[in-house]
Amino acid sequence: MIITANTIYPELYNILAQQHSILLLDNVSVLYEGIRNHADLQVCKIKDQCFISKEFQKNHSLLSISASNPFITINETLGNAYPKTARLNIVSSETHLICNTKHVAKAVLNFANACNMEIIHVKQAYTRCTTIPLEENAYITDDPGIAKALRNQRFDVLLVTRGRVLLPGHDYGFIGGTAGIIDDTIYFNGDLAYHPDGQAIKNYCHDHNHNTVEIKGQQLMDIGSILYI
Repeated sequence: MIITANTIYPELYNILAQQHSILLLDNVSVLYEGIRNHADLQVCKIKDQCFISKEFQKNHSLLSISASNPFITINETLGNAYPKTARLNIVSSETHLICNTKHVAKAVLNFANACNMEIIHVKQAYTRCTTIPLEENAYITDDPGIAKALRNQRFDVLLVTRGRVLLPGHDYGFIGGTAGIIDDTIYFNGDLAYHPDGQAIKNYCHDHNHNTVEIKGQQLMDIGSILYI
């Protein structure tokens, strides 16, 4: 199942709906304008375990039919100001959890520790918003602090220019919020040609054996990621 905002471009929705069931998220009032329907603030997945916010409980029955394990609802409530909006905004692989450890939900940290995952602390609490995880050791990010932290781990990182991504009500959005990965394909909610590093992003994806799907003629828009659960 795919979880994403109901503001996804219709063209991309139609492409994804050909092969997957999609849960489109409506606004959650506790979050602030522009991010109220963002999936990467309400849901995250580590290995085969999904975590959801209390505010997301209404969708629990819809999601449970596709989950291999019961969902875990975090104790912390989401807030209408950063970083309380970012309790579940993490990047994970089989061996690593990347997050701001001061603000991420305790259940997420506890699970990662129980799985003996290496936890990489970064200052940016909007970790998933700003970062696309391609592989275990390959990432695209528009956050210099995250890029530095991952390079210190000897990961391969493409740091791209921040901006040129739409986020209604805000000056700009983040590159991670425009994208989602399913198998070996990265889907972008918009056209990489509108980003100053669009060709570099495309080349990097292809160099790491990932195909790219774009919506031509539409500026990249941050919709809180495209999560594949």
